Amino acid sequence: MKRYSALDQINTQNITKLTQAWMYDARAQAGAKANRPAQATPPVVNGVMYMVTAYQSLVALQPETGKVIWVFTHKHTGRPPRGIAYWPGDKSNLAEILFGTWDGFLIAVNAKTGKAVPGFGRKAKSI
Repeated sequence: MKRYSALDQINTQNITKLTQAWMYDARAQAGAKANRPAQATPPVVNGVMYMVTAYQSLVALQPETGKVIWVFTHKHTGRPPRGIAYWPGDKSNLAEILFGTWDGFLIAVNAKTGKAVPGFGRKAKSI
């Protein structure tokens, strides 16, 4: 079993020339009780990176620049997301980003607008 990538854009000759392209500050807002690590890998779908932070937010970013497209913040404290998924939608529903929280909530957000999906869960009251 191979445990490496066959890609060759980065190699021993150019590794020392790599630089940081961008950074997104996902630290807690003022008043947070504790620092928490991020616990989900951000998917990139249709040229958008979706990232959940440990501090109640979901962010859509341009992956090449780190520019923020939108931010969704849910209203409860103490709920760092534990995973993230993309659903492409169907004839009746737009694409959604879904993420779960430590305390058992599943939240759905419109992938294009960053707005809560109306009617999801308890008519979106859980967010």
